[in-house]
Amino acid sequence: MIPRTHARELLRDIGTLDDPVIDLGEGALALAALDRPDVAPDRYRDHIQLLSEDVRHALAIGKDLRTALADVVLGAHGYSGDTLTYDDIQNANLMSVIDRKKGLPVSLGILFIQVARAQGCEAVGLNFPGHFLIRLGDGGERIIVDPF
Repeated sequence: MIPRTHARELLRDIGTLDDPVIDLGEGALALAALDRPDVAPDRYRDHIQLLSEDVRHALAIGKDLRTALADVVLGAHGYSGDTLTYDDIQNANLMSVIDRKKGLPVSLGILFIQVARAQGCEAVGLNFPGHFLIRLGDGGERIIVDPF
């Protein structure tokens, strides 16, 4: 469990960091813990680690970053955008998103960014009008990805 006081401290500390060094997954889990303080985050951390390992394997067999992320997160692990109940608050809570395998563009984007960064790749969120996209740096190229 992440006690609420620890979650608040972690979020306060994150607020002092430069964007590239923020652990988005840990921050999102801290936010989720504020809503679900009795739920231990360890299995969610383990799941994010599994996604990272699966993407690492996909990259090792020659897939590019965009394809590896899509094949692993959306394909093998079955994540999708929640088009039926888009406004459901669970779509913004990373623990619920991992449990349900569906969420908002931002919550899915957090998974994409966290997993890409675990590979040493550049990944940042882009606040696009009415949507959230991801910019991935793969070598010298940059591409825009819609995690939804």
